[in-house]
Amino acid sequence: MRMDGDRCSDRLAAPKAISAISASNRAICSCFSDIFRRVERTQGRWRFVGPAPVKHVLWGWLQIGEIHAVDDLPPDALPWARYHPHFHGNRDSNTLYIAADRLRLIGDDLEAPGAGVFRRLEDGLVLTDPDVGSLTRWRLPPAFYPDSGKPPLTYHGNLARWWRGDRYCTLQSLPRGQEFVLDTPGIQA
Repeated sequence: MRMDGDRCSDRLAAPKAISAISASNRAICSCFSDIFRRVERTQGRWRFVGPAPVKHVLWGWLQIGEIHAVDDLPPDALPWARYHPHFHGNRDSNTLYIAADRLRLIGDDLEAPGAGVFRRLEDGLVLTDPDVGSLTRWRLPPAFYPDSGKPPLTYHGNLARWWRGDRYCTLQSLPRGQEFVLDTPGIQA
């Protein structure tokens, strides 16, 4: 993936997902993130821009519309998806998630497709805390802070990993993990 200038970087690691689950309708929306570094095109080739910092950035989303256990599907089901790696090889709990037609969060239709890619890099998409620069120190909306009975982001229940600020909270995230889930009953981000 590339984001030219303020739209361009190279992906440096396997993507992670942060999934929000609404208790009211159990709608699941995943935001996908990855590690990026600014690149530029020079003499027809892509290269990293000097000592540009590496950042953990949200790059896309998917709200689940359908869930299919791949091993339980008849051979002629979902022919348009048969190229997908989940249809090949032997895996336990091999599941295919298909996007919803429209993105709906907390009951609101956001007039966006159920899955997509953010077109431009904006500060709100950068997880890396700019004051620290560590890939595992994330700046998040205050609604992520696990207090008052709100469940924490999965695998991040240790409150010593969290700091609350006036406009955001900070998390020392775990360095490894493919997907973190936030249960969002009534949370307004």
